[in-house]
Amino acid sequence: MNRWLWGAALFSATLSATPVALSAEAEWTPSGELGFVNTTGNSEATTINGKLAVEGRYEGWEGDAHVSGLRGENSGETSAERYEVAGTARRDLGPETFLASALRYERDDFSAFQSQGSVSVAYGFRPIADVDQTLRLEVGPGIRRAQPRGESDDTNLIGRAQGRYTRTLSDTAQLYNTTLLETGTDNTFLQNELGIAVAINESLALKAAYQLRRNSQVIGDKEKLDTLTTINLVWRPRR
Repeated sequence: MNRWLWGAALFSATLSATPVALSAEAEWTPSGELGFVNTTGNSEATTINGKLAVEGRYEGWEGDAHVSGLRGENSGETSAERYEVAGTARRDLGPETFLASALRYERDDFSAFQSQGSVSVAYGFRPIADVDQTLRLEVGPGIRRAQPRGESDDTNLIGRAQGRYTRTLSDTAQLYNTTLLETGTDNTFLQNELGIAVAINESLALKAAYQLRRNSQVIGDKEKLDTLTTINLVWRPRR
């Protein structure tokens, strides 16, 4: 039964995103970012993280999606490895309100959960939509399939909330904060990322970000809280 519910929800969310995905007239904006750290000498460590993203709008529809990855090695042994795929489609109901559907899947070889995938629907609104700052909020129900490390996977109903705030600090600098909460009977997942991007030229920017990720349920000696600090080079096409 859980698999049927999961499949139906996945189909519904994908269907809702179709008008944006199929429209050749949508205004799509791709972006990519990359960060790399290499240490040699008394210690040898390498960390690389990257992200590919796209966002677009078309006649009251709005969509965004991304693929991201993180991999770290210390003295020749893998110390971090995480991949995430996510996408959201939104349909405007009015100037400030909208309906949304979201998909997210992640695999983390060093977290308390080996994998987590969710699909959800939401009601959203934009309480702030000024020239120099924006705030977007979404809340709604969903379904999550999660696999704790060393155990079988399980499917549960969840409540999902997401918020994104942006503020233009100057002609070349922008501050942002993105929060995601997924809570169910098996686990509460919280992720928050605070960052600032400073433009180098029309296509490139330097971005510094601090991300925290917390799972309420862990097994063995795993920590509930993971943090990540990154400095990445970001590319966007010239407007």
